[in-house]
Amino acid sequence: LIIAILCAARALSLVDAVTVPLLVAFDKSRSVFNIQLITALCSVPLLWMVARFGVAATAAGAVIMSLFATFSYSRVCLQTFTGSGDRFLQIVPIALLPPIITYLGAWTFLFAVPEMGNMHAVLFSIAAGTSAWLIAAAVLRRSAMDALHALNA
Repeated sequence: LIIAILCAARALSLVDAVTVPLLVAFDKSRSVFNIQLITALCSVPLLWMVARFGVAATAAGAVIMSLFATFSYSRVCLQTFTGSGDRFLQIVPIALLPPIITYLGAWTFLFAVPEMGNMHAVLFSIAAGTSAWLIAAAVLRRSAMDALHALNA
């Protein structure tokens, strides 16, 4: 459970990997610094407060801080690049659906078969998650190809 929660936080940082360099390239490094500063200053007290509730709560606190940073970077990007909001809404399903489907596919299997041994459950959940990802990728294949062709235009 804890690894899955931390993976969710890490998945959010994939958006940051695109937005932060874009903002820095367009002279918004002050905004990036302010978001990073607020995130760092709020992380310590939040994690200190939730640590008494256990490791899972602490991991969830890390997800909350990652979510805050991602939404903050995205907000600054949408304000900086006016008119990109419509395009952003078209890309969100392409970017988020495969990881969400993979996560749900793996967790559905883990919760559906709790009496299975740990090793078998992990192997089958990996297979279920992989299958779910392949299905999502197949469904979104056309949209992803259109987005790639738009980048080359």
